[in-house]
Amino acid sequence: STPYGALITMTGSDATFNMYDGIIIGGEASGATGRGGSVWMTDTTKFCLRGGTIKNGKAGNAGGNICLEKQAMFTMHGGKIADGFAAGELGGGNVYMDEYTNGSSFTMHSGTISGGKAVSDGGNIRMNFGAAFVLNNGTIKDGVAGDTTVQNYTCGGNVHSFGTFNMHGGIIENGSIGNGGSMGGNVSLYNTTARFNMAGGIIRGGSCRMWGGSNVRVGTGTFHISGGMVDGTGANNSSIIVDGNPGYLMVDGTGKCLGEILP
Repeated sequence: STPYGALITMTGSDATFNMYDGIIIGGEASGATGRGGSVWMTDTTKFCLRGGTIKNGKAGNAGGNICLEKQAMFTMHGGKIADGFAAGELGGGNVYMDEYTNGSSFTMHSGTISGGKAVSDGGNIRMNFGAAFVLNNGTIKDGVAGDTTVQNYTCGGNVHSFGTFNMHGGIIENGSIGNGGSMGGNVSLYNTTARFNMAGGIIRGGSCRMWGGSNVRVGTGTFHISGGMVDGTGANNSSIIVDGNPGYLMVDGTGKCLGEILP
């Protein structure tokens, strides 16, 4: 094991990795600074996943399977990213996107990101300042944030973001907050820079243990639903909680919210 990208490390301006099939499994980025257990990318490197599986990576800090830094670009046209674990404060059990001006990007056209766990925030995905994620289709599911017996203020079972997330379709579902977490079973925003633009798709089936936001927690930031649906039917807590100062929830166009909303 190494501190960065135990199986694949990508640097420079021209490095490109195209994956059509096969398995990348079980890399470990060890130590308190460990990032990207299986794949670590920086500069303007590019990774295109068209098939196959990246799974079971572990990181001592962030990005159990994948870490994107600077302006690295990851594109997903299929395949699976699954069952990563991040043990440190930055989180992102499957994917961590680091802080950088006009930073890293992840575009998901299809496929599945699932089963990530983080001791901190973002069971599947943690996005820092400047990061951008586009979900056109595919599924993000079954992430767990606060995967610890120690109670602390962790959020975002599937996605925890300080960046920009644009959702045009697809599904985010069944995210949860573990014993050590609080709010935002599926999605959590927590900075004035954070913005989630939902134009299609569905968010559903989230759960949290404490104050609210089984599906969505808006700390500081903006959650805008112009299409698609946040479905809080049968949620174990309020579907959406807006607890930041300032935090904004906007619903217009054909967007829908089902379930309780807490200010």
